[in-house]
Amino acid sequence: MLEDHLSAMCETMRLLVAGHEDREPVPVATQRAFFERHIACWVFSCCTAMRESPIANYYACVAEFTEQYMALDRDALAMD
Repeated sequence: MLEDHLSAMCETMRLLVAGHEDREPVPVATQRAFFERHIACWVFSCCTAMRESPIANYYACVAEFTEQYMALDRDALAMD
């Protein structure tokens, strides 16, 4: 399911930003490239589909939050 794939992409992005144990965070340019290539190209349409689904219920709220968070992330990564 797309939402499961999105969850995996968000976890990968978190590791790129924060690092993990002995792994340092990657440069912002690498974070930006990953976000643009693997997340930004489809996340907004995925969130729209979830929000507009008549059976989404709780996940419609999650999709709205995710959409706003991703827009913030997109804008932050656009800054140099």
